[in-house]
Amino acid sequence: MKIWGTQVAPEEIEETILNHCRQIVNEVSVVGVSIASVLASRLPLVHAQMLGKFGAEESIPRAWIVLSPEGRSLGEQKCAEIIDAIVCERLSKPKWLVGGIEFIDEVSALPLMEPGYLFTGHYD
Repeated sequence: MKIWGTQVAPEEIEETILNHCRQIVNEVSVVGVSIASVLASRLPLVHAQMLGKFGAEESIPRAWIVLSPEGRSLGEQKCAEIIDAIVCERLSKPKWLVGGIEFIDEVSALPLMEPGYLFTGHYD
């Protein structure tokens, strides 16, 4: 996906999450979603102030995450804070999860309503 003229590979975001959040994340999938999808979701948006910087046709990165047992014991809110902090610390702004973080039971349950490249990273 292309954001603000920068090519963004979902797998780079996924690898960052998996490499730095190994204890709390089992699987992750990052997909570009539309602004309309972001606004229609009921996800808490940490970076809502950035939405106005996206063009109507641009995709915005959203992560769907399967938590590990340790992650589930920490809770979704705390895990979202940790994951977001890692992504913001290690990646440039076009790669931030402005589209939100959604927790699911398994990546195969991912709703494939948005067109885009899907790469699923996981630990074996």
